[in-house]
Amino acid sequence: QMHYIQDKNLGFDRERVIILEDSYAIGEQITTFKSQLQQLSDIESVTLSSYIPVDGYRLNGSTFQHPDSVAGSKEVELRRWFIDEDYLETLGMQLKEGRNFSANGSLDSNAIILNETAAKMLGYADVLDKPLQINQQNFQVVGIVEDFHFRSMRQNILPLAFHKTNLRRISSTIIKTKSDNYENLLGEIQGLWGAFAPNQPLRYNFMDERFDQMYTAERRVGLTFVLFTIMAIFIASLGLLALTSFIAENRKKELSIRKVLGASVSNIFRLQTQLFGNLLIIAFLLGIPIAYYLMQQWLRDFAYRIAISWDIFFLSMLLTFLLIAATVSLQAIRIAKANPVEALRGD
Repeated sequence: QMHYIQDKNLGFDRERVIILEDSYAIGEQITTFKSQLQQLSDIESVTLSSYIPVDGYRLNGSTFQHPDSVAGSKEVELRRWFIDEDYLETLGMQLKEGRNFSANGSLDSNAIILNETAAKMLGYADVLDKPLQINQQNFQVVGIVEDFHFRSMRQNILPLAFHKTNLRRISSTIIKTKSDNYENLLGEIQGLWGAFAPNQPLRYNFMDERFDQMYTAERRVGLTFVLFTIMAIFIASLGLLALTSFIAENRKKELSIRKVLGASVSNIFRLQTQLFGNLLIIAFLLGIPIAYYLMQQWLRDFAYRIAISWDIFFLSMLLTFLLIAATVSLQAIRIAKANPVEALRGD
């Protein structure tokens, strides 16, 4: 599941993205600051907003509104984000229909871009250019952006609306870099920041790190299970070695007689491993349904999750059998190759 989360297409690009906090400290010069950042050779694009598509990042700054759809006055709860015209490009979001915001601020003052979920919930066959009323203010849908995960994958994607931002709603500068070699670039950004906001220390973070923080609990649980699994395997192997030694000692004379009567090394090895093989099959017949149920219960917490494949149970059974075979073979081969006369002479 964690590999699935890391590899899944989120609908935006979280790699090589730097977030500059407290950008409101720059004030009305923020657009000039953005323009000068774009001139740095290691920067691909820059956008201004207060909303980052990672769970817990100022999500409480967005509000729920109730637009009235012309198609039956259907109410839909919308999260509203305020962005500029470079937001979609900087974060690699894809427009499914329509257009992006214009660089001309006054042109799109009443324009709105919806995500796919919001467009579907409004109930229009074609939502583009349709009017929406939010808080007694009229807006016109100019574009539909493909759905992207701005919350944990434990939760479904919510309907979302983008508005063209203004200076009062900006608190973050989001930078897409050309490479992940940040040492020189951060020094240049620090110099620019000091020129525009000398009394405000620069605070920054990386979007991929913010994303990983959403799943800290899952990684801790996974690490805990791995550590306890290693300990359990180690303790079980010691117990298995002791048990095979005990059984081998008790069956020494029996196996020696079989060898005298013509049993081969492979026959004796099979006799020693057969008992543990039967126990392994019984253990898996009991353990697989329980493991499947517990994994299903854990995965139910995720709205977006993997399907449990039976291959993983077959692989775990195979690895367990190999571990048992390796442990048992030490004793089985030793007895099979021993001189049967010495074993029959013993008490």
